[in-house]
Amino acid sequence: MTGGDYVAPGGPGGLRGRPRPVPWPRRALDPALGAALWELTAELTGITPDPV
Repeated sequence: MTGGDYVAPGGPGGLRGRPRPVPWPRRALDPALGAALWELTAELTGITPDPV
């Protein structure tokens, strides 16, 4: 394992099974979706995240 690896269940559909490294889901790499998540986090918690 190295930094940035993504681990998920290794069984059918990634829903069950032993953990194993798998490719990152495309949605996890979407910058617009990430920005929207930061905004929603701030709105729901009242705390503005400070991404580094």
